[in-house]
Amino acid sequence: MKVNVTWSIDDNAEQAGKACAKKAVLDLVQTKIAIIFNSSKYNCKELLKGAKSILGTAPIIGCTTYGGIITQEGYITSKNGDFAGMLAIGDKETDVYTAGSNKLITARKTGQEVALQALQKSGKNRKPDYYMLIASSEEEKEYAKGIRDIIGDVPCFGGGITGKNTFNMIYTEEAEFSEGAAVAFFYTSQRIENIINSSYHETVHSGIITKATETRQIDEINGNQAIQVFREWTSYKENNDILENAILNNLAIKDSLNDNTIIKPITNIYNNSIIVGSDISENSAIIQVQTTKQELIDAPAETIYKIKNGLKPIDESPVAYLNVYSSALIDKININEIAKRIKTETEDTPFLMAFTDSEYGKGNYTGNVFGGVMISSTAICNKK
Repeated sequence: MKVNVTWSIDDNAEQAGKACAKKAVLDLVQTKIAIIFNSSKYNCKELLKGAKSILGTAPIIGCTTYGGIITQEGYITSKNGDFAGMLAIGDKETDVYTAGSNKLITARKTGQEVALQALQKSGKNRKPDYYMLIASSEEEKEYAKGIRDIIGDVPCFGGGITGKNTFNMIYTEEAEFSEGAAVAFFYTSQRIENIINSSYHETVHSGIITKATETRQIDEINGNQAIQVFREWTSYKENNDILENAILNNLAIKDSLNDNTIIKPITNIYNNSIIVGSDISENSAIIQVQTTKQELIDAPAETIYKIKNGLKPIDESPVAYLNVYSSALIDKININEIAKRIKTETEDTPFLMAFTDSEYGKGNYTGNVFGGVMISSTAICNKK
């Protein structure tokens, strides 16, 4: 297996796509997948035109990302906000098939459709070994449910962007859209290992969501106004203080086996309710969690460390890493320090990191996890 990571800050989208692809295919016998993350300032049609002029018919999956990307060469961005990064995989023992669609009648129906399309392309009568998902972050769990309806429980990795916004785009080699889902199905004898993690620690404060509006608005905790309960937990008196410090004092739930703490990031306050960036439900427990800016900086490198130390003896060292982290951190912490920590941990192994609105990955001893302000790190490995 050979993996290349490349980038460009050319102010011309087509030239940026071409530049990334030209370097990415170097020494690849056959490009099995090209994963692209790029600035929302680029015209995605033009970016893909440039990339496909070099990649030919190779599968592509990607989306816009925030602020910049991180590679072995550091934090990549530009004064004009133009940037693109590409991770390309070449391996005779790996086949990848992509499919994508704008939102159909429902998100779940869309997930079913893209899964069926990818399976049809594969010509195989079995589910993939792994899949990558990029979806509109408002309904990522519904898209994932639709995919699971078709292929069952398959390890997932990826991230989501805010849909219904023409500046934010999801795409494959065949289509681009602002709201919907795209998948890449991996059929491989190689190992793809993912960990989804966060830097948060649980506090002693928790309660039951006794009233919720739809799936992301917490109205009451323990029968009291949600915002009043959270003020008591944190000692913040003003709503602005809560929002300004949400990155350090947040909310989370536990999964069914209590092995994963899934962050439900605070995104807004409406009257006396708390709006979160990931689905919640009534009669479930919500926990206050805390972190520090240094822990947020260290989290990606520490997650990569966990992957390396959790690999089985039959696995060689990873040949590349694909990392997805929260866009909410861009203006809150030192991104260059994150880049330095990851580079130290990965040594000479290439990696690509993007910043999204939500993050997906395989939970510890459970199914796939969908959260926010989390780090999803995926190691692409050779088998011995």
